[in-house]
Amino acid sequence: MLLVGIFPPWQQQYKHESPYRGQIGHHLIWRQPQPREVDNSPAEQFSVEVNIGMLLTQIAIVIAMTAIMVVHKRLVSADPKLLLISLLLALCLPVPPPDGIPVVALIGFALASPFMDTGHVGPWFMPVIAGGSLAIYSTIVYLFANGVAWLARRHTPTSSP
Repeated sequence: MLLVGIFPPWQQQYKHESPYRGQIGHHLIWRQPQPREVDNSPAEQFSVEVNIGMLLTQIAIVIAMTAIMVVHKRLVSADPKLLLISLLLALCLPVPPPDGIPVVALIGFALASPFMDTGHVGPWFMPVIAGGSLAIYSTIVYLFANGVAWLARRHTPTSSP
């Protein structure tokens, strides 16, 4: 949440009456970016401001992801070792299957996306893809590993004293 507030999304718009609003990426809150030239219109014709709508959307995404993690932590009473192993295995799986980049690379791109935003896709795209992929893959791997562990315990003979 702190990073979202420190690096808010900025946009530029004409100083005159015009519906044009152009995204100019994420920048430090205390260092307002300079306007850019657009379609041969000089930069002096534009003003720069924080895109409040996008900022609120990003804050909502952070709150939703935090809520999902808290609910997951409260509801799942699982072996922490099995959860960690399934998470680490999920980081290695490719997205999209079978020959894509690994989830860990997507997470790296997601962490860097606020600093590389060009305004075309939005900084929310990569974190959503990375978080969704990690959640889905780690759940599938956990369920599979839990099933294998259950089968191993079921077929392992118990030693009698």
